[in-house]
Amino acid sequence: MKWWIYIGCLLPLFSQANQLAIEVIDAAYPKLTLRLEQVNNVEMIEASSLLLAGHQQTAVGMSLPSNKACVAEQLAPLRGRLQVVELAWSSSIQQQLEKVKAQTWSDSALYIDIISTNESCSKQSLRLMFPSLRHFSQGWGRLSLSSQGAMEAHGFVVMQQVGEGLIFTPVSPDNNRAQQYWLNYYQQ
Repeated sequence: MKWWIYIGCLLPLFSQANQLAIEVIDAAYPKLTLRLEQVNNVEMIEASSLLLAGHQQTAVGMSLPSNKACVAEQLAPLRGRLQVVELAWSSSIQQQLEKVKAQTWSDSALYIDIISTNESCSKQSLRLMFPSLRHFSQGWGRLSLSSQGAMEAHGFVVMQQVGEGLIFTPVSPDNNRAQQYWLNYYQQ
């Protein structure tokens, strides 16, 4: 059995939708899904300026269109917990990545800036920082690229707050719970 906690659409209606959701799966780890269809900007920067752990020299940055969602509050229950992150983007975003790459983008750390226009949010600006996509394809994780350029990555991580951002650090999951996640995933 699984339960969905839908965080919301990160773009206005009638446009391509960026989506963020939390799924709770019995006997497995919770899953945070971030699906990107539209971004305002894609850029390469020095990873050291982001306080990202690891040996990546550069980071790929994406900024999402502003929205009304209070993402920081919705993600708060996942802080410090081992979870699965499913990160996916469309082929149009892949084309933008190909234009800015200074080196292979899959070896660069990744950050996503989310801005909220809702003044009642505790944080109106939030930066999600992920390891390189190469880390998603190691161990129990998965990385797949379609022939059209769409990307989907799954990885086991722990989310920690650092300053105004959230860092997703790769970790080794319990084999039984990771296996349960993949069994549920392939049943769908």
